[in-house]
Amino acid sequence: MAESVSDKPLRILLIEDNPHDARAFRRAFESNGCPVEIEHHERGETAQAVLKKATAAFDIAVVDQGLPGDPGLDFCKWVLAEELPLPTVLLTGSGSEALAVEALKSGVFDYLIKDPGGGYFKLLPTVLAHIVRRYKKQLEHERADEALRKERDLFQAAINSMPGIFYFFDRKGKYLLWNKNFEAVGEYTSAEMAQLHPLDFFRGDDKKFIERRIDQAFSEGMSSAEATLVSKSGRETPYYFTGRRIEWEGGTCLVGAGIDITERKQADEALQDKNRLLNAVIEGSGDAIFVKDIEGRYLLVNSAGTETIGKSLDEILGHDATAFFSAENAREIIARDRSIMSSRDIVEIEESIEIDGKKYLFRTMRAPYLDGEGNVIGIIGVARDITEYKKIGDDLRESEANFRAIADYSYDWETWFGVDGRPRWVNPAVERMTGYQAAECMAKPDYPLGLVDEDDRDKMAAHFKAALDEQMENDIEFRLLCKNGSLRWVSVSYQPIYDREENFMGARWSVRDIAKRKKMEEELTKLSSAVEHSPATVLVTGPDGTIEYVNPKFSETSGYSPQEVIGEKPSLLKSGLMEAEVYEDLWQTILAGKEWRGELLNKKKNGEVYWEGTSISAIFDGDGKIAHFVAVKEDVTELKKAHEKLHHMASHDLLTGLPNRALGMDRLAGALARARRGATQVALLFVDLDGFKPVNDELGHDAGDLLLEEVAGRLASCVRETDTVFRFGGDEFAIVLTDLNNREAAAKVAENVNEILSKPFKLGKRKASIGASIGISLYPTDGTDPESLMKRADEAMYSVKERGKNHYRFISDEQKIA
Repeated sequence: MAESVSDKPLRILLIEDNPHDARAFRRAFESNGCPVEIEHHERGETAQAVLKKATAAFDIAVVDQGLPGDPGLDFCKWVLAEELPLPTVLLTGSGSEALAVEALKSGVFDYLIKDPGGGYFKLLPTVLAHIVRRYKKQLEHERADEALRKERDLFQAAINSMPGIFYFFDRKGKYLLWNKNFEAVGEYTSAEMAQLHPLDFFRGDDKKFIERRIDQAFSEGMSSAEATLVSKSGRETPYYFTGRRIEWEGGTCLVGAGIDITERKQADEALQDKNRLLNAVIEGSGDAIFVKDIEGRYLLVNSAGTETIGKSLDEILGHDATAFFSAENAREIIARDRSIMSSRDIVEIEESIEIDGKKYLFRTMRAPYLDGEGNVIGIIGVARDITEYKKIGDDLRESEANFRAIADYSYDWETWFGVDGRPRWVNPAVERMTGYQAAECMAKPDYPLGLVDEDDRDKMAAHFKAALDEQMENDIEFRLLCKNGSLRWVSVSYQPIYDREENFMGARWSVRDIAKRKKMEEELTKLSSAVEHSPATVLVTGPDGTIEYVNPKFSETSGYSPQEVIGEKPSLLKSGLMEAEVYEDLWQTILAGKEWRGELLNKKKNGEVYWEGTSISAIFDGDGKIAHFVAVKEDVTELKKAHEKLHHMASHDLLTGLPNRALGMDRLAGALARARRGATQVALLFVDLDGFKPVNDELGHDAGDLLLEEVAGRLASCVRETDTVFRFGGDEFAIVLTDLNNREAAAKVAENVNEILSKPFKLGKRKASIGASIGISLYPTDGTDPESLMKRADEAMYSVKERGKNHYRFISDEQKIA
């Protein structure tokens, strides 16, 4: 019996004007016992009318080239133009190369030469059945290629929508895939990108560094780096890169992404500038500056403070006033601090303090130290040693001549006012500050208020009046109007002057240039604001890791308020999911005074786990010792999720979510390697759906897609977690069964698959029924590598198709029959 396409009769549309040849054509099938349905037409026009109504009613069209007035080639061209899914075969009495070429151009799938003496009619059924099989196989391949093209287009669209840059290259550094952002950043066309190597985007040390990181990613599976990307025009942009090794089409490749970290770099530099400026302001002050906690223990003391107390910083920090001052002074200081913290007032006083048996007079300003929530957590103070100033005041009362001798050489601008408020004496320093000579000032009727900026004049007049009328000491800062019209910030201190009998003689006015200090204060305010409003998390700890400061972004990201973390260790953010080696490397690096960069998997207050890109650096004190650690962090969770999603998309079928052919074959190879070591069997089931095409044609592609998704779910329910179900392509799936001891286990799974797929599928409001032909090959009896096992399983599947479909068969059974 001749080869058949299926159990159904071969449906042939025959266009033949010769009745004798038409009858011989039909007898050829009858004599061979082949089931056939032949619809005969003598002219192409009538056949065209039939096909317009029911193309699907035929498996093949056979047309005679020699039709009168209507060559067979015209009919074939018409089928091609109408894009009908029907193979055409041209019959000709004599073959020629020119006719063959013309036929193929006209869409003819094949052509046959009428040669009755050469066995033409005898072979006709077999040849036509073979042609139909070839046509259907070709149609399946075309559809599979179209699906693959759509899948690639979707993947390309997905990566083009990603923020930052995306890249995918092989071990030789050849780019296989990239997004449009990469072209824009690099300033290269697609054609140029295809010729570039990853190292072409870097220079100098960065190129060597990135080369090492690429090697690390290929050897260890993943890597990350920060480096400067150089575009075609030479534009330099700092980027944070990540890369992950994947297996792709039989080779090892690297997939990765990069984000522009220009803003983060700028924030880091601004923070460093701020820290340097803060340190310069505090350490450059001639006044003692200190910060205490709520228990009165010193948290911060500048160099002027340590010099005043006569102790080193280490000896002062952590101790209260009882460790340095007399018992009486200590009680007064502690009581005053508690009163300020309770009232929240800013208090400025003069106080006499005994240090190492010697008495000093200080003008001290104290204020409550508040946290970010407005809670009092200590005291901030500035103390100026005015012992010498007092001594000078005493000497002035003793002798005006001595006072003038000293004041004339004072760096500060000094004036002595009488009881009536008129200047009695002005020292030469006034010219250096104002541009006016002392004599000019003495002659000015509005001196000193005429030298005060108009916006500060009323405030200054009130203080000047209080100094004379109430004989009280006070200080004020104001803007000085200089002779050249410029403004200068100064600080003035008023002191009443008495004679030996304590009679009031006037007031001493001492002015100091504070322009530099004011400028530094403004810069400090700007830098402090930059840290407070930074888009990155900033965390400052002591040398032992105790948290001392966090900015608002920290609370926004972690969920912890500053009160909850200050005094704690950063370990409260640990998720418990990072290797201990990461933290060991972190501490070894920063304790050595070096910067540590990396990613940490942390946990928020609400238990949510998130990734942070982290940079930690040490800040040193004047002795070169580590005083603080500063961590700048950024939430990179969404970036890592994008990387993981891309990795999943590259290895899984977009429609069903199953592993794709590449990942499936890779898992099959892994299963074979484990089977060799454990001396177990592996089964490969090749599943081809029966009846899928009618569902797709009748219900539409959306229904077909839904059916494939449902099939994937049912197949997955038939196997263990250690097994693999993957989509091979089109309506073909494969199942890898591992750790088998006998073939019966594979047969049982195949039976379950046939049973579960035979049950109706609900596709929206419609239902559909299909089956499956399953071919099975076993390792090691049927093959020892993925390709040979797949080939044998495919052969077994076709055997099932030929025997009625909707069943399974082992390839070894076929070999026994053979």
